Amino acid sequence: MLFSTEPKDSIKDLFDRETEIDRLKRSLNERMIVVLGLKRTGKSSLVLSTLNSLNANCVFIDVRKIYDDISKKVPAEKLYEELYSGLLKLSRKERIRDLLSKFNLSLEYPLNVKLPLEEIRNNISKIFEAINELGKVVVVLDEAQYLRYSTIGVKPLLAHVYDYLKNVTLIFMGSEVGLLHDFIGIDDPSSDFYGRYYVCVELKPFDEVKSKEFLRAGFKELGVRVEDPVLDKAVSELDGIVGWLVYFGKLYLEKGEEAIDEVKSLGSKI
Repeated sequence: MLFSTEPKDSIKDLFDRETEIDRLKRSLNERMIVVLGLKRTGKSSLVLSTLNSLNANCVFIDVRKIYDDISKKVPAEKLYEELYSGLLKLSRKERIRDLLSKFNLSLEYPLNVKLPLEEIRNNISKIFEAINELGKVVVVLDEAQYLRYSTIGVKPLLAHVYDYLKNVTLIFMGSEVGLLHDFIGIDDPSSDFYGRYYVCVELKPFDEVKSKEFLRAGFKELGVRVEDPVLDKAVSELDGIVGWLVYFGKLYLEKGEEAIDEVKSLGSKI
C-alpha cells in the first residue's frame, strides 16, 4: 500500500523509483554505495525493497537505534551487538557456530559486552571477516552519519572492510552534508575513505506532477475520492517529500483538508 507508514519492503509498493532501483541493483557488486536524500524521501524503503527483490543476504543496522541521546555517543558494545545479531541471521546455525569458533568469537547470545574497547573493536573486525566468508553480503548502515559519534574509531575499520573483504558491499545512507562530509569525508585527504570509489544513489523529492499522481494512486487504493483543489494544495505545501505525502494521505481520512496544515507544521520542525 502506498500510504503505509512503515518502510516498504517490496518493490511493488514503491512509486516512480525505477531509475533508482536499477542504479542500486547495478551497483551491488561495488565496494561502497552511498544512498542520499532528504529525511522521509524513502531511502530505507528503496534499499530494503531492492535487496528483498534480489533475495540478497543483508545485515541492516539503523544507527539511530544505538545512538545514546544522553551521552551523544554510539556505544561500541551496541554496534557489536547489532553486527553479531545480523551475523546470526545470515546462515544456518551450524555454519554460524563454525565461523564463531574459527574467529574465536562468543558462542553465547545475548553477548557479554563488558569488554575493553579494544577487544570490542577487534571482535567487530572479526565479525566482518566472518560475514565475508558467507559469500556476497550487503551491510547497510542507515543514518550512518551517527557513526562519527562512535566510542571506537570505526572509520579505519570500515575502510579495511572496503579494501580487503571482497564479499562485503557497504551501503551508507543519510543526508549529504551529515554523511559525506562529517563521517565518510570523501573530499577530506585525511579521511580513511578519501579517494575510494563509490556509487551515489540520490533520492530527490517528487515534482508536482509525480506528487499528484502519487496521491491519486494512494487514494485510489483506499477507494477514496479527493477533489483536485485539495490535491493541488497538498502538492504545493508538502514539497514532494514522499513521507509527508503518505502522512497526509493517512491523516486526510480523519481530518480532511485540515490535514495539510498539520503535516506541513510537522515537516517545518525537522
